[in-house]
Amino acid sequence: MSYAQIEDVEHYLNVVFTPAGRTIVQKFLNAASAKIDSFCQRDFLLHTTTVIKYDGNDLDTLLIRETPIITITSLKINDDVIASDKFVSYDWGKIRLKNGLTFTEDIQNIEIVLTHGYSEVPDMINHVCTLLVKDLIQGTLRFEETEGASEIKMGDVEIRYEDADKAILLTEKIKDDLRPFVKKFVEVV
Repeated sequence: MSYAQIEDVEHYLNVVFTPAGRTIVQKFLNAASAKIDSFCQRDFLLHTTTVIKYDGNDLDTLLIRETPIITITSLKINDDVIASDKFVSYDWGKIRLKNGLTFTEDIQNIEIVLTHGYSEVPDMINHVCTLLVKDLIQGTLRFEETEGASEIKMGDVEIRYEDADKAILLTEKIKDDLRPFVKKFVEVV
């Protein structure tokens, strides 16, 4: 799945792609989305009913990587179900137990069933994905749109769509736009 649509690129460039061109642009969008994921160390999709396991830490707080948390359906410690009124979760990945409960220290003894991620791609992520593809296309002198086309050409240089991830460059401006979305890893000591 890509974070922008072909129509976003068409609108930005004020063009309409042929069916062959749309195929290539979709490959570029997928590559741009993968580049965004790599830089941000996360994806921007919705993950429903995800089951995760964590090690208990003997504290009342557990920080998890799966963010943002939308809902927690089930929380178990050592196979004991924790009632939803006995904990609170924060979208940025913190779960805090109430009433003196702790996440008993053990290996993989915490099981969490949750929905996390994004129900809609954030506007900035959509914008950056569109810009990356627009820049890739505008950086070429000729956009090959013949049936079955698999590349764009800039003079004597060809960029095959399977190599688009290497051709998509994150400028400092783009990195600045993405930095607020980079996954932050926090450890409880």
